Amino acid sequence: MTDKQNRRELLIETAARLFQEQGYNATSVRQIADAVGVTEAALYYHFKDGKRALLQAVIEDYTPHLMTLSDDYAHIPTLSEFIVHFIKDQNNRYNRDNIHRLRWLLIEYPNLSPDEQAIFHKQGLEAHATLTTSIQRYIPDRHQANQSAWILITLLFGYGQLFLNLGFDHIATDFKVEDATQAIANLFARLTQ
Repeated sequence: MTDKQNRRELLIETAARLFQEQGYNATSVRQIADAVGVTEAALYYHFKDGKRALLQAVIEDYTPHLMTLSDDYAHIPTLSEFIVHFIKDQNNRYNRDNIHRLRWLLIEYPNLSPDEQAIFHKQGLEAHATLTTSIQRYIPDRHQANQSAWILITLLFGYGQLFLNLGFDHIATDFKVEDATQAIANLFARLTQ
């Protein structure tokens, strides 16, 4: 990795940390540059739109990356198996650190301007579109595939909110993610019958 790439990554990491600690609106470009040890001009060299561009980079790092989903799962023959693999993959990607980062975005979201919120929306809509396309291999009707993708996203998001954010994963000892995953997969499989 070149010094420019390292500096860019360090700017993103530092911005993310400061955004989490102080809030997006309370963090200045100067604070980020000072924390990294660069000038504001150097920050703007990497991020032409300054703090908003850094926010976009942070959101891209913190939100689901489903863009390779279609290629990764192309060999899976049934919707039920696809759902099981998809949920396991998401659970593996979203460990406690990643959930903490996503929690920050959820808390910060109402404080963002509509343009800044649009950055988050764009990431989510791209992920949804990719998931919809993957589901269409099993549910050819675009509308049904679209609805199924939204249902799957909300189920996973709800799990993340309830079990991981609120710590239910520690107290719900009789709840097994694998059992819930299979139940969800079975429900979705009925859609293709």
